[in-house]
Amino acid sequence: MTAVGLASSNALVATNVEISSPAPNKSFALGTGVSFSGRCGSDVHRVDIMADQRFPMGRAQISNGTWKFTHKFSASGMRRIEALAFDDKGKFLELDFVDILIKAPEISSARKALVSVATGQLGTRETPLGSNNGSQIRKYFDYCNFAPPEDWCFMFLNWVYNRATNDNPPWGKQMAFVPSVVAWAKNNKRWIRKNDPHKDGFSRGTPKPGDLIIMGDNIDLNIRQNYPHIEMVIRVTPNVIHTIGGNVSPGEVGQRQHPRSGLGNDGRYIAGYVDVKL
Repeated sequence: MTAVGLASSNALVATNVEISSPAPNKSFALGTGVSFSGRCGSDVHRVDIMADQRFPMGRAQISNGTWKFTHKFSASGMRRIEALAFDDKGKFLELDFVDILIKAPEISSARKALVSVATGQLGTRETPLGSNNGSQIRKYFDYCNFAPPEDWCFMFLNWVYNRATNDNPPWGKQMAFVPSVVAWAKNNKRWIRKNDPHKDGFSRGTPKPGDLIIMGDNIDLNIRQNYPHIEMVIRVTPNVIHTIGGNVSPGEVGQRQHPRSGLGNDGRYIAGYVDVKL
């Protein structure tokens, strides 16, 4: 690609940086190391790598007029990668960019069925709203052997699992208390989380469609059983986890978006995920 330069009135020699590899629009599997490389001018002191014009990825290694950088992406999608050149005083010189596609991993037919069944329930709601009751949601209670009125976000997911797989969920269909499935997941090596969210408020695991997403409440991060809500992951993007959940929106089956870092509009954060192993 051609480097985009910033003109300098006192520059005697043009300074440039170029991304030679990979080729534009090339695709890579999620989780594999993608190598970037190119050439740079003699007065380039450092090359910083950015994603999507705002996310720092790291600093490239420079040697003999060339630079290189390798990165493993944690989310799929089209990514614009920029190489920014700076001189020895930290002055920005110029940049080059390349667009690449990080392919979403293939998911099993069972996971696709989970998402399909959950999607088919969108708009199912309580009557009246706020009652945790009503004829439309009664099937979730009946499957789990509970009686309304009760919070039903977990019962909805148990019902979805049964309809999609013709089997009971491995954690048990009568489990409706969110902290219980967290304990089950930890005991059965199903807990997806790269750090303890109660230390900084955020989880950095990467789930797949069909996995369960556990929300934490920011009221008190020190309470380790403070998991008030559960939904299903349907799509993973670099910055947002897209979900379908019961008892949201409010009082219905709805779609939501949760930031992968930071608090959502509801004051909650992603505490971790449960791998459904399908």
